[in-house]
Amino acid sequence: MNPINSTATLTATIAQANGNQPATNPAKAEREAQARNTAETFEAMFLSTMLSSMNLGIDPDSVMGGGEGEAAYQSLVAEQYGKSMTEMGGIGIADAIYKEILRAQEAG
Repeated sequence: MNPINSTATLTATIAQANGNQPATNPAKAEREAQARNTAETFEAMFLSTMLSSMNLGIDPDSVMGGGEGEAAYQSLVAEQYGKSMTEMGGIGIADAIYKEILRAQEAG
């Protein structure tokens, strides 16, 4: 089963049961879930790139020994920090992109 599809369907069903929004078409709910996922992925990549850029020009710490291993590790850490920051709400990029994706889908 597609996790996006099941999440979208579940979200739509819960919202409808709670009376929070009118009944949604499952295809629309799936498109919205995919748009949200795309927006959050973009924000995580943006934050990872920003965090990686912060380390440019800084000499490796002697504690870790430097070298290629540390450079690879710092890249992985920046990537995970970006994902974690996005999961905790991010800096608002995902929300703006999500709205623009939905607007583009409605227009096109």
